[in-house]
Amino acid sequence: MCGYVGIGGAVTLIVTNHKPLWSPTPMNFRTALLAIPALLLVACAAETNDADQAQEEDLTRSATGVSLESSDNGKTFAVEEGKNVVVNLSYGGFTATPYGKYDVTTTDKSMGYPKVTVKTPRIPDAPTTAKLTWNTGVFTHAGETHHVVLTSKSLNGGKARTFSFTAKIIAKKSTGAKIGQMCGGFGGLPCASNLDCEMSGPMHPDQAGTCRARDDGAAIGGMCGGIAGFRCQDGLDCELSGNHPDASGTCAILN
Repeated sequence: MCGYVGIGGAVTLIVTNHKPLWSPTPMNFRTALLAIPALLLVACAAETNDADQAQEEDLTRSATGVSLESSDNGKTFAVEEGKNVVVNLSYGGFTATPYGKYDVTTTDKSMGYPKVTVKTPRIPDAPTTAKLTWNTGVFTHAGETHHVVLTSKSLNGGKARTFSFTAKIIAKKSTGAKIGQMCGGFGGLPCASNLDCEMSGPMHPDQAGTCRARDDGAAIGGMCGGIAGFRCQDGLDCELSGNHPDASGTCAILN
């Protein structure tokens, strides 16, 4: 922890030592006093940067993306465009305050709803484990920041529990498909930076599209979200009309 040691105490320690390592002249002593605050500021700044870096290093990272546990609640992290954001949470079980499943209650810029995989416990009264997976491959882009809140309601009328994270999408290392090339599909092929995957016809899972120049997003009152994950313009929020996968909404001014 970065702290500020009293200058008087530090100087007394140096001067009253039985075998001082250094006997400063008056000019050297004044110079040392003036240098101490600057040195402390440098140390504090370095420690702050280390702490910020450690927060991201604490997350479980793999070739497929970032994985979060309940202890990662409230964290902000960077994830490469095209990678997954996975959240593993437990609910239910035999507890004094039982809770239900987690639902997405707040999302911005159409990050949308995750794919949910539920693992039912074999032991009676054991908690249920849910794996929620967001893919950042086709409909989210480098430079965007997404804040997501999940809520688990109390089953006996108590206070609900929440889990939140903020994902900063950074540029992917691969170039991706170019303008006019195929994107999406079963393999979730991404487009290159600043390109969108444009799909036509009736929407269905694993549908393929074509890479086109990026759209600025829907204006106020325009449709957003849905199975295609339509975006809103910067400064607008997608107010979803339902709490289910592929729910659509309307672009509105951020609160």
